[in-house]
Parts: sequence; C-alpha cells; structure tokens
Amino acid sequence: MKDVLHKSRFIIANTMLISLLVSAWWSNFFSGVFSLDRIELAMISFLFLYFFVGIICSWTKKWNIVRHIANGLPMWALTFTGIGIINAAIQLTSANTDTLIFVFKHLALAISPNIVGVFLMVWLREIALWCANEET
Repeated sequence: MKDVLHKSRFIIANTMLISLLVSAWWSNFFSGVFSLDRIELAMISFLFLYFFVGIICSWTKKWNIVRHIANGLPMWALTFTGIGIINAAIQLTSANTDTLIFVFKHLALAISPNIVGVFLMVWLREIALWCANEET
C-alpha cells in the first residue's frame, strides 16, 4: 500500500510541476532561452541531468541521495552563475556601445543557471516532502 501511495504522489507532484512549466512555456515565459549562449545552455543542461538523477532516486526512494542533490543544485547553480559573470566580464575589451550592450546582456543572462538550479531544488524538495515527508 505504501508503494502505491508513493508512486501516486510522485506522479501527481511531477504532473503538477510539469503542468506549471507547460503553462509558462505557452505564455512565452521562456522566450529569453533563445538568447542564452552555449556556455549557459551547457551549464543548465548539467543542472537538468543532475536533477534527473534526483528524480530517479526519488522514484526508487533513495531519499539520502535526493536530499544531497536537492541541496547541491543551488550550489552548482551559484558556481555556474559566477562563471557566467566572469565570462561576460572578460568580453569587456572596450567602452564602445556595442561592447557594453553585449557585456550587459550577458551579465543579465548569467543569472539564468541560478534561477534554474533553485527551481529544480524546489521541485526535488516538493517531491521528497509529498512522497516521503522528507525534509531536505
């Protein structure tokens, strides 16, 4: 009975969060994704891969690993944000308008891994809480 309850809660929690993402996509909330550089996309891809390990572990009830990944996601995201800021600042080679616009745009986009990492952490925490009353 507990296994059925766990799986049904897992499916419900993930369906709810996926529905939130789909709604955000339909409302063009992610239109800025197409402005990201390859490095930000690579960092966000790593965060998603790390997150999917947590999803698999939550399905198999390995809550210590889920807790570790949920707590690690924002740390990785902050690291990637720092790398993005450094990469943007390195591009500042002159004070002309085009360079300043380019650097400012990339400084603004450097925060995207942090936003994604925190969102994925919250997702894993919700799954852990709903499925097993686990605090992360």
